Amino acid sequence: MIGSKQIDKIMCIACQSLIGEHSKKNLGRCLFRVQGTMIAEGKSQVDEKMSKYKSPKFVPQEASK
Repeated sequence: MIGSKQIDKIMCIACQSLIGEHSKKNLGRCLFRVQGTMIAEGKSQVDEKMSKYKSPKFVPQEASK
């Protein structure tokens, strides 16, 4: 199991400083940045996978006279 002293020595991937050096406010900012990045990347991957299921674009034809 990992303890809080070990977590304090891990580098933050959002700002490249140690997690133990973060204030609560800065830790929240970094977590928000990482979460936003993960969501954005996940959305683009889902969009790519779902594109094969999209129906073809509807092209209206002129009404016959």
